[in-house]
Amino acid sequence: KNRIRRYMMSDINLNEKHISVLKEIIIQSGYLLITFDGATCCGKTTHAKLMADYLSKVLGEEVLFIQNPVKFSEVADKTIDLMLSPDPHLSCMGALTNRICLQKLILDFIKNKTYRVFITDRWNISFWVHQLSVTNLIKDDPTFSLWCTQYPDRIEPQFQFYLEVDKKVLQERLSNTSKVLNKFEKGEFIDKVRDSYESVALPNAKYCIVKVGNESIRDTQNLIKSSLIKRLNYISR
Repeated sequence: KNRIRRYMMSDINLNEKHISVLKEIIIQSGYLLITFDGATCCGKTTHAKLMADYLSKVLGEEVLFIQNPVKFSEVADKTIDLMLSPDPHLSCMGALTNRICLQKLILDFIKNKTYRVFITDRWNISFWVHQLSVTNLIKDDPTFSLWCTQYPDRIEPQFQFYLEVDKKVLQERLSNTSKVLNKFEKGEFIDKVRDSYESVALPNAKYCIVKVGNESIRDTQNLIKSSLIKRLNYISR
């Protein structure tokens, strides 16, 4: 926490016009959802937290940061065990269940008017990546298609960030982390996961792509805010 707080003031900030656009989105949609995706150790949790704190100040209302996988119920907790299953179908089903739990959590907060602004460090791209990099299922697989049609998205993020981390930098961060890595975060899997993220995010115009190297936290925050400002300028044209 202290490390994050030291870098909370970055050079680039939203102006009144940008803040006005965000507030209009909240009024029109009933919520504002910003998501961060990327491989393990790309910095998505750190930067999602920083963005939540920053937007809380500029918007003048509380922003809920949700760290995913969601751990708010016994059912949600068990999805993590499923995702780590050696059985590809169980593993994919765990990722899908987690996706549903996350959406339900946010929808309940919106319905109860508890929060209107949400930031999460993973979203549905993680489900697609999980399927692409870990299982043998493909998008046109009948079983996979059935799961997706039965559980359609009920809420969509207005802004989605993908932190594209350099392979060498990623390996350095993984070797230096104190985090206990699961099987998807080490060895051959981590390269598959990173490549799968890129195959989903890079061709998708919805994603704000932020290249992450050895920049400081402050510099990366500037890159993220610059990307958000470009989208807001486009929306307000």
